Amino acid sequence: MTDKAHINNASGLSERVGTAKMRLLVIALATVAVVVHAMDLDPDLVQSALRIARVEHDIEELAHDIEEAGKIDPLGFFKEMHARLDHYEGRFSRFHLRLAERSL
Repeated sequence: MTDKAHINNASGLSERVGTAKMRLLVIALATVAVVVHAMDLDPDLVQSALRIARVEHDIEELAHDIEEAGKIDPLGFFKEMHARLDHYEGRFSRFHLRLAERSL
């Protein structure tokens, strides 16, 4: 398979996945609309409930991200970056450093 054919095939797959997600979203919204109408619920209250559910989901994601961020050791991160920079600084000659100074 050529690169171009592979890219076209991959983009077709992403379009199908996007279309499938869109169909599910439309079905879910239609179901909510039918339930709201059948149960004679106030649409504003339903909309608020959906927003609250979305915000709760966002808060859970943020809590997870904060927990993951807490696992990073700031001093260890600094030492690792310093070691990497030291490794790369040794690769450049004085000529390269002079060129860099002139470009500033």
